[in-house]
Amino acid sequence: MTKKGKLPMSKLSKNVTRNGNELTATRLLNAPQELVYKVWTSPEHIGNWWGPNGFTLTTEYMEVKTGGEWKFTMHGPDGTDFPNKIFFTEVKEPELICYRHVDDENTEEISFEVQITLETLGDKTRLNWKMVFRSSEELDRVEEKYGAIQGLVETTQRLVDLTEELEYDYCSYPDNKTLKLERILPALPETVWEFLTQSDKKGKWISRGDVEPKVGGKVTHIFAHKELSDEVEPNPEKYKDMPDEVTMYGEVLKWSPYSLLSYSWDEGEQGVSEVTFELEEIESGKTRLTLTHTQIPDSMDFKVGVSAGWHTHLNIMRDVISGNPIKGFWGMHMPLEDEYSNRF
Repeated sequence: MTKKGKLPMSKLSKNVTRNGNELTATRLLNAPQELVYKVWTSPEHIGNWWGPNGFTLTTEYMEVKTGGEWKFTMHGPDGTDFPNKIFFTEVKEPELICYRHVDDENTEEISFEVQITLETLGDKTRLNWKMVFRSSEELDRVEEKYGAIQGLVETTQRLVDLTEELEYDYCSYPDNKTLKLERILPALPETVWEFLTQSDKKGKWISRGDVEPKVGGKVTHIFAHKELSDEVEPNPEKYKDMPDEVTMYGEVLKWSPYSLLSYSWDEGEQGVSEVTFELEEIESGKTRLTLTHTQIPDSMDFKVGVSAGWHTHLNIMRDVISGNPIKGFWGMHMPLEDEYSNRF
C-alpha cells in the first residue's frame, strides 16, 4: 500500500463503493479480456499502471498462479519507498485473480484480501475489484493513513487508460490485404517527418537510410534490429537465420512534406506492397500518425509478422520521441506475434 491524502467519503467515485469492511471498484474497459489479464499479470505492463498517480513500481519477482507470490516496491512521488508482498490464493486465467496482501516485518503494516474478476462483454471487459479488510475499523485506519479509497480510484483509472492505449495500438484490417495503425506522438508533424525521412532519425526506430525527397526518389532501408536498443538479445528461434543487417530499397510514390509520404515496399518473392504515412497535428505539440500498408501478401504467417513488426517499430518511434528507454526489439516483437496469432 501507499500513503496518500485522505479522500472524503462524500467524494467516493461512482466507480468505487464501500460496504462496511469492503471496497469495490467496477469499471468497463474498452479492451478484450485476454489483454486486460495480460496487463494485470505481466511485469512488463503492471509497472506502468499499478498504484496511485505519480507512483512508480519495481518488481523483485512475480509469479501469477495459485500459490504464487509477487514481491515489489512502490516508489512515492516524494521518494518514499513502500515494500509490498502479495500471495495469490486463486488464479484462473483469464477471468479470476485472488490474492492476500501479506503483512510482515518487511512490508507495510496492512493486510487485506482481494478478488478481481474479468468478465467478457463483446470486445470489452467488465472489471470487478473487491478489497476485503479485517474489519470496518481497519479499513478506516488504512484510509486515514494511506488513502486506500483514492488509491483504488486512481489505480483502476490507470489500468483503464493503459489497456485502452494498448488496444488502440493494435492493427486494424480494412480488408485482407490492408493493415492500418495509428499512434499519437508527442511532437509536431515537422519533427515526425524527420523520423520518417532522415537516416539518423529513421535509424533509431526502424532502419538507417535516407528517403530521396521527391516522387520517384529512392528509399533506402538498412535494417539492423540490434542497433535499436542497448539491450543485448539473440534472434528468436523463428528468425535465427536472419542476418544482423538487411538492406531493402523502395520508390517514393507520394511526397507532401509534413503530411503525406508513400513508398513501395519490396516483399521479395511475394511481390511489392505500398506503405503510406499520414501526419495530422491534433493539438499543440502532438501529431496523429496513420500508417496504411496495402497489397500485403494474403498469408496468415506473413500478416502476423508484418503486424507485429509495424506495431513494434511504431512503439519504438513513440518511445524515442518521448525520451523513454528502448527495450530490445525481439523482446517486444515476439509476444506481439503471439497476440496477433490469437487475434487472427
